[in-house]
Amino acid sequence: MIGSDNALSPDPIVICLCCGCCCSQLRGRTKWDNPRALLASNFIPKAGEDCTMCRTCIDRCFMDALSLDDEAERSVVDPDKCIGCGVCTLGCPQETLKLYRFERAKPFETAIHLGVAMLTENKK
Repeated sequence: MIGSDNALSPDPIVICLCCGCCCSQLRGRTKWDNPRALLASNFIPKAGEDCTMCRTCIDRCFMDALSLDDEAERSVVDPDKCIGCGVCTLGCPQETLKLYRFERAKPFETAIHLGVAMLTENKK
């Protein structure tokens, strides 16, 4: 699971980690510049000191959220792009890249609350 609806109840929908090129929710964030197309998780990757800067995590990231920081000598994440899916951590050959708690905006209580907010926003 990499993400969920923008509402907590009644039954949140989760998306799989299929493909960044054909998933409309992922494309909403990457191609159509709509950061609210997919609610990011409350986790974010962080590389440890033993990062070898091999670029594996960067190549695995659908969101283009990771880059190499030569000064820090490790990969770093852009929290605005990252959805906290953890795909980058799964391929780390050093197992140094781990997910850590990162509080983001809370989702709407229900899909109805989300719909009301969208209708209100469209009238502005």
